[in-house]
Amino acid sequence: MEERCDRLPIDVEFSVDDELRGQRYPDDIEGAAYFTIGEALANTLKHAAASRVEIRLARHDDRLLVEVSDDGAGFDPEAVTPRGLGPLADRLSALGGNLEVVSAPRKGTRVNAWIPVDG
Repeated sequence: MEERCDRLPIDVEFSVDDELRGQRYPDDIEGAAYFTIGEALANTLKHAAASRVEIRLARHDDRLLVEVSDDGAGFDPEAVTPRGLGPLADRLSALGGNLEVVSAPRKGTRVNAWIPVDG
Protein backbone atom coordinates (compact mmCIF):
# COMPACT_ATOMS: atom_id res chain seq x y z
CA MET A 1 0.00 0.00 0.00
CA GLU A 2 2.85 2.39 0.74
CA GLU A 3 4.20 1.95 -2.79
CA ARG A 4 0.77 2.70 -4.23
CA CYS A 5 0.54 5.85 -2.12
CA ASP A 6 3.93 7.06 -3.37
CA ARG A 7 2.39 7.38 -6.85
CA LEU A 8 -0.59 9.51 -5.80
CA PRO A 9 -0.86 13.15 -6.89
CA ILE A 10 -1.13 14.44 -3.30
CA ASP A 11 1.08 14.30 -0.22
CA VAL A 12 0.52 11.06 1.73
CA GLU A 13 1.93 10.36 5.17
CA PHE A 14 1.85 6.66 6.05
CA SER A 15 2.22 5.72 9.72
CA VAL A 16 2.41 2.12 10.90
CA ASP A 17 2.97 1.13 14.52
CA ASP A 18 6.31 -0.65 14.88
CA GLU A 19 4.75 -3.89 16.15
CA LEU A 20 2.66 -4.11 12.97
CA ARG A 21 5.64 -3.93 10.58
CA GLY A 22 6.04 -7.39 9.11
CA GLN A 23 2.93 -8.67 10.96
CA ARG A 24 0.63 -10.78 8.80
CA TYR A 25 -3.09 -11.37 9.31
CA PRO A 26 -5.54 -13.69 7.58
CA ASP A 27 -6.45 -12.70 4.00
CA ASP A 28 -9.93 -11.45 4.95
CA ILE A 29 -8.49 -9.03 7.53
CA GLU A 30 -5.69 -7.79 5.28
CA GLY A 31 -8.17 -7.47 2.40
CA ALA A 32 -10.56 -5.42 4.52
CA ALA A 33 -7.73 -3.10 5.60
CA TYR A 34 -6.51 -2.74 2.01
CA PHE A 35 -9.98 -1.97 0.63
CA THR A 36 -10.67 0.49 3.45
CA ILE A 37 -7.57 2.46 2.54
CA GLY A 38 -8.30 2.19 -1.18
CA GLU A 39 -11.90 3.37 -0.91
CA ALA A 40 -11.02 6.24 1.42
CA LEU A 41 -8.22 7.35 -0.91
CA ALA A 42 -10.50 7.12 -3.95
CA ASN A 43 -13.07 9.32 -2.21
CA THR A 44 -10.38 11.79 -1.20
CA LEU A 45 -9.04 12.04 -4.74
CA LYS A 46 -12.49 12.32 -6.34
CA HIS A 47 -14.30 14.60 -3.93
CA ALA A 48 -12.16 16.23 -1.25
CA ALA A 49 -9.84 18.62 -3.11
CA ALA A 50 -7.35 17.68 -0.39
CA SER A 51 -3.67 18.53 -0.40
CA ARG A 52 -2.70 15.95 2.20
CA VAL A 53 -3.76 12.51 3.43
CA GLU A 54 -2.63 10.68 6.53
CA ILE A 55 -2.94 6.90 6.74
CA ARG A 56 -2.39 5.18 10.04
CA LEU A 57 -2.35 1.52 11.01
CA ALA A 58 -2.32 0.71 14.71
CA ARG A 59 -3.22 -2.11 17.02
CA HIS A 60 -5.31 -1.48 20.12
CA ASP A 61 -5.79 -4.58 22.24
CA ASP A 62 -7.54 -7.09 19.99
CA ARG A 63 -8.44 -4.66 17.18
CA LEU A 64 -6.63 -3.32 14.16
CA LEU A 65 -7.28 0.37 13.46
CA VAL A 66 -7.12 1.61 9.89
CA GLU A 67 -7.43 5.40 9.80
CA VAL A 68 -7.43 7.61 6.70
CA SER A 69 -7.67 11.39 7.24
CA ASP A 70 -7.57 14.22 4.75
CA ASP A 71 -7.46 17.99 4.91
CA GLY A 72 -10.06 18.40 2.18
CA ALA A 73 -13.44 20.02 1.78
CA GLY A 74 -15.27 17.66 4.11
CA PHE A 75 -19.01 17.03 3.94
CA ASP A 76 -22.07 16.34 6.06
CA PRO A 77 -22.15 12.53 6.45
CA GLU A 78 -25.90 12.65 7.20
CA ALA A 79 -26.60 14.24 3.81
CA VAL A 80 -24.68 11.73 1.67
CA THR A 81 -25.58 8.23 0.48
CA PRO A 82 -22.64 5.96 1.37
CA ARG A 83 -22.15 4.36 -2.06
CA GLY A 84 -18.64 2.93 -1.83
CA LEU A 85 -18.51 3.04 1.94
CA GLY A 86 -21.77 1.09 2.40
CA PRO A 87 -20.40 -2.19 1.01
CA LEU A 88 -17.16 -1.58 2.89
CA ALA A 89 -19.08 -1.17 6.15
CA ASP A 90 -20.87 -4.46 5.39
CA ARG A 91 -17.55 -6.22 4.76
CA LEU A 92 -16.15 -4.95 8.06
CA SER A 93 -19.32 -5.87 9.92
CA ALA A 94 -19.08 -9.43 8.58
CA LEU A 95 -15.66 -9.63 10.26
CA GLY A 96 -17.04 -8.26 13.53
CA GLY A 97 -15.60 -4.81 12.84
CA ASN A 98 -17.05 -1.41 12.16
CA LEU A 99 -16.59 1.72 10.07
CA GLU A 100 -16.83 5.30 11.26
CA VAL A 101 -16.79 8.39 9.05
CA VAL A 102 -16.15 11.73 10.73
CA SER A 103 -16.45 14.83 8.58
CA ALA A 104 -17.84 18.33 8.41
CA PRO A 105 -17.83 20.96 5.67
CA ARG A 106 -14.40 22.64 5.42
CA LYS A 107 -13.04 20.35 8.18
CA GLY A 108 -11.71 17.39 6.18
CA THR A 109 -12.71 13.77 6.57
CA ARG A 110 -11.52 10.88 8.72
CA VAL A 111 -12.42 7.25 8.01
CA ASN A 112 -11.80 4.79 10.85
CA ALA A 113 -12.12 1.05 10.45
CA TRP A 114 -11.81 -1.29 13.42
CA ILE A 115 -11.15 -4.95 12.64
CA PRO A 116 -10.92 -7.66 15.32
CA VAL A 117 -7.66 -9.63 15.25
CA ASP A 118 -6.47 -12.59 17.32
CA GLY A 119 -3.60 -12.28 19.76
